[in-house]
Amino acid sequence: MRTVVEAIETRFDDVDLVAKRETERDVQSVEDFRQSLENRLTDRQYSVLEAVYSAGYFDWPRESTAKEIANSLDVAPPTLHEHLRGAQKELIETFFAETGKFSEDERPQREE
Repeated sequence: MRTVVEAIETRFDDVDLVAKRETERDVQSVEDFRQSLENRLTDRQYSVLEAVYSAGYFDWPRESTAKEIANSLDVAPPTLHEHLRGAQKELIETFFAETGKFSEDERPQREE
């Protein structure tokens, strides 16, 4: 990169490299992010996310299975997974939206 910049500056005296990329981002606290996420989650998504995290579902090896957690919440395992996937999707979308990576309605499309 340096070679390219030096070549351009040598050829064109009036050119100055200011930055590779400048991006302004709003500063957001952890609490603001948390509140933003909580506003996007349904009550059930929040309770499932909290339950699976507390039960060690994301640990390796897992401390609890989805079936055990589903039973403790009195829901079927597929229902637990549905709420968990929804909560994870909101978490990821909120992260990317809040960090400026993607706008609310913009995300990479999968190739078919």
